[in-house]
Amino acid sequence: ADLRILVVTFIYAVIVSCYAIFGALSGLFSLGGGIFIWLLTIAFIAFTFVYAYGIFMVPYLLADEEEYTKLKTSDEFIKLSVAMTDGHKFEIFVFQLSFILWVILVALTLGLATLYVEPYMCIANAYLYKDLKIE
Repeated sequence: ADLRILVVTFIYAVIVSCYAIFGALSGLFSLGGGIFIWLLTIAFIAFTFVYAYGIFMVPYLLADEEEYTKLKTSDEFIKLSVAMTDGHKFEIFVFQLSFILWVILVALTLGLATLYVEPYMCIANAYLYKDLKIE
């Protein structure tokens, strides 16, 4: 049940992000009333990023579950993740942004570089979790 809640949360974030991006483009190019839709879409994008970076550490908390045996529901894991990332969301964003050249390399090699890049990014994220857990 907890995994289903996390999956539904992730799907919701993806849907809101897609709506926000396409809504921003359509609002930007429409002739009447587009500014309000565009501003509302920017607000949705900002909310989505803040929410996504708030729950960024949930998979690592679930993997590290034996240390957090008192946590039983997904809400508790989400609250702990939000507490861990509080004040660090922009740092996480910049950290994720540092992988942009690796992502471009994956696109240029038609996915072949994924064999190296994906494990590298996962390990880097695990070290980020480790650093945030210590604080």
